[in-house]
Amino acid sequence: MKRIISVFTVIALLLCSLASCAKTEKMSYDEEGRLVAKNGRAYKYAPVGYEPKEQGEEYGLIDSVLSEKLYRIGELDPKEWLTTEYTGATTTVFYSEDIELPTLSELDPELCYLCEEEENTYSFYTLGDPEGKNADKEREIIDKLVKMLTDEDAKAALWPRGETDESYDLKLYSKEWPAIYYNLEYVREGSGNYVYDSVNRKCINVGDLIEEYFENAD
Repeated sequence: MKRIISVFTVIALLLCSLASCAKTEKMSYDEEGRLVAKNGRAYKYAPVGYEPKEQGEEYGLIDSVLSEKLYRIGELDPKEWLTTEYTGATTTVFYSEDIELPTLSELDPELCYLCEEEENTYSFYTLGDPEGKNADKEREIIDKLVKMLTDEDAKAALWPRGETDESYDLKLYSKEWPAIYYNLEYVREGSGNYVYDSVNRKCINVGDLIEEYFENAD
């Protein structure tokens, strides 16, 4: 009886191993730079500035020299969204070629996470939090920030090239786009407070628009 149980145990382990291998889908880049699965399903990669909302279960592998692992974004359909291992704002988001990424104005964010990066990135305040006392006021602030960044007539500023006092991430979120954050960089510097949009390569001086909320970070 022990021998039979042992044989069944080995078979069960082999089946589990095969099942695990079957779930790991290998993909590779084509000549156009798309990430392509064996069945022909293709993904484009998002510019730096689009960040995965969360790293889910391991899903596949990029068959290349680096052999990067691919992960689901939360519980979202992996046929539409995938991500590399989370490394902060520079993490690569892959999305189905059938999807059009939203521009900053199309995103229509209702939340903005004010984040500080140490060993890990963490949010110390959420603008627009519906459970907060000033949700409506803060949503107006988010809208104003987006308009300042997307206004074609707005005067662009030079990103501070010297030593900056403090640097933070602003992660914009819309429930209409649950897979991603739109990441902005915020710098507090002697000559002003600057926001940089890496997707559109635009920097603006936002003055004291959100400065009061950084008292929580001091």
